[in-house]
Amino acid sequence: MPPEEHRAPEVWDWLFEIAIATAAFLIVLSLLGFYIVLGYDWYEIVLGRLGAVWQAVRVAVMVITILLSIGLVGFATVILHRFFALSPSLPVRARPGTGGAIALKSVPLGKGVSDEWQEVKKLLESDSPSDWSMAVIRADALLDDVLQYLRYEGTTVKERLDRVDPTMVLSLERLYSAHRLRNVIAHDPTVQYDKATIAYALRSFEQGLRELGVLKEEKYT
Repeated sequence: MPPEEHRAPEVWDWLFEIAIATAAFLIVLSLLGFYIVLGYDWYEIVLGRLGAVWQAVRVAVMVITILLSIGLVGFATVILHRFFALSPSLPVRARPGTGGAIALKSVPLGKGVSDEWQEVKKLLESDSPSDWSMAVIRADALLDDVLQYLRYEGTTVKERLDRVDPTMVLSLERLYSAHRLRNVIAHDPTVQYDKATIAYALRSFEQGLRELGVLKEEKYT
């Protein structure tokens, strides 16, 4: 049989195989494209949801930050307001021998010192000797608070008084005497003093507090 008669079927087989391969390739390519598009859609959906969540988180963080900032500003404002309210003035006293000056701050609670002192004086108006003794004890405690706030060092009232300049507090010796009376009363509550003695001690405390710059002079009309 001539060779030409055998070549024709081989060509058709070859063309058929190419067609099958091409079709398979196109099918695979179509499926691959479909899954790529589907995956990209899912990717966009996931990114969209994550973006929404992230946006919500950002908004929440911004709101919390703003609220905290407002709270901190408010807290700082309150602290500064209280600080200036408690320290309305800074009386300046000369430091002997140096030619300089030192600033003595008002005691914390501002007029609280004056209010406390009024409570002490009310105790003296009582008819009870025990109230008189309590007046001396509270006056001494107030003096101790003042000395500590003015940064006089020491572990007791006596030690802090020892650091007070007598040229700045002229009633210093009277304060020592009033403090000693307080110690006697505190160590032996059974000892009772007459009202005049208690009144003199309280006047000594009062004068000392005024000279320390924490109690204003009373104005009488």
